[in-house]
Amino acid sequence: MKIAVALLDASKSGNELRDSIAKLTKTAKQNKAQIIVLPELSYSGYNPDRFAKDATLLDETASFFGDLARDNRIFIIAGAAVKSNNLTTNSALVFDNLGSLVSKYDKIHLFSKTAEQDVFSCGSNLVSFEVGDKKFGIFICYDLRFPEIFSAMYDVDAFLCIAAWPIERAGVFELLLRARAIENCKPIFVSNWTGESVNSIKYGCGAYAFDALGEKIDSKIVTGCAIFEFLPSPKDILDSTDDKRFDLYVDFYSRFIK
Repeated sequence: MKIAVALLDASKSGNELRDSIAKLTKTAKQNKAQIIVLPELSYSGYNPDRFAKDATLLDETASFFGDLARDNRIFIIAGAAVKSNNLTTNSALVFDNLGSLVSKYDKIHLFSKTAEQDVFSCGSNLVSFEVGDKKFGIFICYDLRFPEIFSAMYDVDAFLCIAAWPIERAGVFELLLRARAIENCKPIFVSNWTGESVNSIKYGCGAYAFDALGEKIDSKIVTGCAIFEFLPSPKDILDSTDDKRFDLYVDFYSRFIK
């Protein structure tokens, strides 16, 4: 299975941004990828000054990405600020290769430094989806700092993360990605923004992938995309997931629940 991670330019917005997404999706398909992963809030761009203004109804976002997925026969994981029932969520949307919305993950851990909590309602559910015989768990950016929810997704084959992580904390970003992969014995594939956004947030590498040992997965770079091969984890890997004591962790954490 091939996974394309989009290298999306953060300086673009509106129709220019969506034209870029369409071109990258076509490129991913031409390179035989079954999945393309786009960064956090990819439908509008990650702009803290416009979180509320950029929010759209799910039907609008689903129409755009659903048509792209169907026309290119590819799974799309995209980010969007979604308005529904008087609530707005920072969401990861999954569209199958027939264009149907099959999963929606609402970001559980909102990033207070950019005041996400002032606009978005936090999610409360973990979400996974399947492509063929592989099962993927979805996360968004700041979620990486909270290993508990990754451990709770022990039954997936790999993690997909969409992000808007600035270059100033790139070292921490990579460490967290490696840690989440190693401690759960699962590969992780991540799409981050590239370049500099309209509100002067600077980004670094747009595509990351680490295997279950925390080693970088090689990619083929094509126009605007990094193409990764999703390979099975080594059979002799030290897998500690079966030794986790979830029965005890519940009690340990109960003292912090208000």
